[in-house]
Amino acid sequence: MTKKPSTDAYGRVIVTYGRSLMSLVAAQSLAKHGIDVVGCDSVDMTALRFSRFCGNYFTHPAPEHDEDAYMKYMCAMVERYKPDNDKPYILMPLFDNARILTRRQSELPDCITLAAPSAASIDCVYPKDRLAKTMKAYPGIGPESAVISSMDDLRSAAEKMEFPLVLKPAEGVGGRGVTFVEDLDELESAASALNLGLDQAPLILQETAPGEDFCMTALAHDGEICAAMAYKNLETFPKKSGAGTVRETVDHAPFMEATKKILGAAKWNGVAEIDFRWDGDPEKPAQLIEVNARFWAGLYHSMASGVDYPWLLYQLTAYGEVSESRAPEIGKVTKTPVLSTLSALSATLSRTFRFPLAKRIIGHGWRDVKAGNWRQGSASIWRGLRSAIAFDRAAFTAMEKFDETRSAPGEFDHAHDPYAGLGVLFILSSLMRHGRLPDEVKY
Repeated sequence: MTKKPSTDAYGRVIVTYGRSLMSLVAAQSLAKHGIDVVGCDSVDMTALRFSRFCGNYFTHPAPEHDEDAYMKYMCAMVERYKPDNDKPYILMPLFDNARILTRRQSELPDCITLAAPSAASIDCVYPKDRLAKTMKAYPGIGPESAVISSMDDLRSAAEKMEFPLVLKPAEGVGGRGVTFVEDLDELESAASALNLGLDQAPLILQETAPGEDFCMTALAHDGEICAAMAYKNLETFPKKSGAGTVRETVDHAPFMEATKKILGAAKWNGVAEIDFRWDGDPEKPAQLIEVNARFWAGLYHSMASGVDYPWLLYQLTAYGEVSESRAPEIGKVTKTPVLSTLSALSATLSRTFRFPLAKRIIGHGWRDVKAGNWRQGSASIWRGLRSAIAFDRAAFTAMEKFDETRSAPGEFDHAHDPYAGLGVLFILSSLMRHGRLPDEVKY
């Protein structure tokens, strides 16, 4: 697959979920290749809305509130923005709306092509009980798992597994409802909290996989891998189970065999993000945990490492083949603006300072930041830091990490896309209103 389309063939792409940094990155990639980008979301003031790489933008009904209204409006907008020539016209979902659009693909106008795996492919990996069934054909690529529909199922499966175990809902993203348990009593309590036996959704019981979390990314054509790269989070915010704020590219070879098997079994067409756990032992295979039929929070990192996924996906969707992908740059480090700063501050504040006064000043500043008073809180934090004569060794280590990543590139390229950074207001408003990060930043 080495053919590269001629530049006069480039067309138009509707990029969904404009609030996410992923959509901003995708728009920048596509526009730089001469493709006209139309953005959309159920909210207006987004990173993509402000980007100069987005030619047009529209808002639509929220699919989680009224899926029928969402589909009706999307179809109308597809017709409205239809090119007046025969150039490629593609709908590229950037987050979990990919599943809705795939499931209801037949409702979309014939003039547009959906850049997503088929419903049959997604059914092989989602919900997670489908993935557990698919993986049974490939022993060893993932932890021992069981699909649980009742307390009897739970106890029977637990007898065959070794604690600690992981219990999680079959549906959902970003670790919601995931519970680690040490014994049967904890397991039954966790199952009750997740309404086991009270609703129709099954749960997944899994043995824990040792090691660190890794994110494997891939583009496949009829189940064959066209491009791949992997990374891990060096820092997160919040510290436990939070968003990746600083990422590093790693060798994807340890994750390729399992990825080939699962995407091959699903006859996958499009991008996929696969979660793995691995302890680094070359004698032990990495353990596949989850497969997502969408782009990922570290999309910018993938592109900065040399793999331009939005452009490759465009080619695959428009022409059925892609130009040759670059090998990813192992060791590449990038950061997510704002979140990387919050992560560094959080790490520093978790240490014990030698001067109680400085600690109190910084503590007040941190509370202001979490309450949404970013300017006032930042000023207090830095004033407190300047007033401290010395930190303990751990505090110095945290500050050194901040210095090491200060020059790492991030999603907001101010020189080339000066107003896109206004989209950070969405991140901060989510912290202020809900006390948590928006999903599309985290996952």
